Amino acid sequence: MSNFDNHGERQSDDKFDWGYFAHLSIYDFAGQFLKGKAVLDIGCGTGYGVKRMLDSGASTVSALERDEDLVRKLSADIKDATFLSCDLENGILPFSNETFDVVFSSNVFEHIIGVDAILDECRRVLKKYGLLILAVPPVDGVGSLYINAQNMFHITNLCSSAWQAKLQRYFSDVTSYRHWTVDDRVVDGHILRDDAKLSDFIFSERRDSESTITAIFVAKNARDVVLGKSSAEENPEDWDSARVEAKARIATFVSIMDTKNQVEDYWRKEIMGMREYLEKQIKINPSKAAKDTLNRLNIYFS
Repeated sequence: MSNFDNHGERQSDDKFDWGYFAHLSIYDFAGQFLKGKAVLDIGCGTGYGVKRMLDSGASTVSALERDEDLVRKLSADIKDATFLSCDLENGILPFSNETFDVVFSSNVFEHIIGVDAILDECRRVLKKYGLLILAVPPVDGVGSLYINAQNMFHITNLCSSAWQAKLQRYFSDVTSYRHWTVDDRVVDGHILRDDAKLSDFIFSERRDSESTITAIFVAKNARDVVLGKSSAEENPEDWDSARVEAKARIATFVSIMDTKNQVEDYWRKEIMGMREYLEKQIKINPSKAAKDTLNRLNIYFS
């Protein structure tokens, strides 16, 4: 499925490397909750995870993707699942109340500006006693915040405690899990990525200080009434997140656009898409960081 635009980070199922198995292992982790269940996959990408969900015994799988061409391709290739095109920035999931037993989303919410609207929609479409499985990049310090913000497609870069607090507004029971690897794949604190396989990856309930490949949350017991927003849903104030993110994004744009005569049309299209994202972000949250980044990007396009 590599003929379809990647939109930045879509994991392909035609390259069996460490990244592929790390992503696939999250679907394997979710498998323990899926047998006999009606499942929604928000941001299914190339569909390899949907196949895994069906193999895990899900009774039905519905999957959302933005790319309409990819949705048509997946619908033709995977007959046992339902694929729909959906722009999550519209803040609406195209399903009736209490449709699913499990809502799953892996490495998608960091790409969304309006995460609160989609979390509220997850709560709405879940059946009573249903659960949400959410996986996002671990942002647990200024350094990892900078690295994530360098990726122009990572819009919402929250630390793990902020995601936990946000989820607790919508669900009364939220558990954090560690996504890690077996001991013989770690040397001097570094994960060995060569010759990766699915069995390399393990999961356990996470302590606050533990490193993790992915921040994973299992949320259940949806609240009848959503709690009010709190400062706990933000990164620590002393991180100065707006400045760090603006600095990282500007560095990325400068790096790309300094060679703009050689930039492929593909990247031009993706950078234009990022400009549209920033314009939306400014309407929702008119931060100085977003405005400064957009201004710098406009200069390079002028």
